[in-house]
Amino acid sequence: MNPLIWKQQFERRLNPKVLLEPNSPSIKSLNDGFEESYDYIVSLTEEDFVFLDELIIEISNIYVQSQISYKGDISNYHSIDHLATTSEILKRGADDCDGQAILIASLLRYRGYDAYVVFGYSHVWVEVHLDNKVIYVNNPKKYGIWYCKFNEQNVQWYLLPLATLLIELFLLFFAPLFMIYYLYKKNILEHIISYVYFFRYIFILFVAFFGFVVIVLTIIKIITLWP
Repeated sequence: MNPLIWKQQFERRLNPKVLLEPNSPSIKSLNDGFEESYDYIVSLTEEDFVFLDELIIEISNIYVQSQISYKGDISNYHSIDHLATTSEILKRGADDCDGQAILIASLLRYRGYDAYVVFGYSHVWVEVHLDNKVIYVNNPKKYGIWYCKFNEQNVQWYLLPLATLLIELFLLFFAPLFMIYYLYKKNILEHIISYVYFFRYIFILFVAFFGFVVIVLTIIKIITLWP
């Protein structure tokens, strides 16, 4: 919505690697807080807990969500589908699913995990590769299709879902414009405008009638309550 950041947002979509900053001071500070809060758990070893990695990944998710509140992009950035970097998210202290995923992945990357941010059609989640196992963080089954998977080193594009998404966005944007152009060429807009003017007078009459009824009811109430 803000044309001043269109170029920035376009570049971040072409190269989403810049969103993750696992080596930034802000992530180190986030990790320090994580270790202070869960010192006992993160000090465990494989011998102490078989599923140590799975536990740390899940607690990292909970910890990150406790550090930033969930807030939509329109109210947070005055923009639609805004992509923020790790530092920007922590500075603002709020973001939506993509911001949470970027922070979780950055924290896990700092801690040495093979973590990725995954973009789906309407949701963003985290994927962590552990030996022969893949752990999904914040990924309900209905969001299984993805078109982009990345961390600060690699970007993978799944071309078929990406092409489908681009076609949908193209149709969503250009279909209304095509309809307006068609209506204009057929002079249908003039008829629509005439109907709008007609209903405008009906609306004015309705408001006047409603106001008249309110005044009459108020007078009746005053009269009935008069001693």
